[in-house]
Amino acid sequence: SQNFNQMVKNIKLYQDKLLSSEREKSELELASRIQTCLLPAIPEREFYEITATMIPAAEVGGDYYDLICESNGRIWFGIGDVSGHGLTSGLIMMMAQTAFNTILLNDPNISSSELIARVNKVMYQNIKQRLGEDHFMTLSFMVANQDGTIQFSGAHLDILVYRANTKKVERVLTSGVWLGLIPDIFENTTENQFRLEKDDIMLLYTDGLIEATNKNNEQYDM
Repeated sequence: SQNFNQMVKNIKLYQDKLLSSEREKSELELASRIQTCLLPAIPEREFYEITATMIPAAEVGGDYYDLICESNGRIWFGIGDVSGHGLTSGLIMMMAQTAFNTILLNDPNISSSELIARVNKVMYQNIKQRLGEDHFMTLSFMVANQDGTIQFSGAHLDILVYRANTKKVERVLTSGVWLGLIPDIFENTTENQFRLEKDDIMLLYTDGLIEATNKNNEQYDM
């Protein structure tokens, strides 16, 4: 914990001292490689087929996804986006990943709503008190059970579910508070759920997907 706190201070201090544009470019490329290396491996599971990809718009971005498989067959997903771009946003993204993994490792039976609230406490302290920044983060956590039930919390973008039975896309609304704005969001966070049937597809995404544009520079949107 002390080493991680010191690392945060050192990275912030080092960022402020970058003078040369060439050196700044090389450091951003290094940070981008570190960020890419932290992305999770895609596992093979009995009840779910999973795939994921991330293409940063800049050398270092604030987009985040993660997944953790439990021994009982459940799968935890995290999806989010830090405001802004650059080294600070990338650093905050890595803080969220560390908090997600650490809290879940110590309390594997935690609910998604309590997980979000506890991660927010860590994020608020790091963003406001240690970094002294005004960034915030949209974030949703969800856990997929073997029977297809998905329990989720957090105010990231709405979840899209393609229903194989009706061949239509269902929009599952998310709700809550963005992370890093206030120290405690427990009372404003609820856990919701829906169910995936055989051959249904759940899509999690960040705004880089819906803000992509066509040849007329018009966003595709939802």
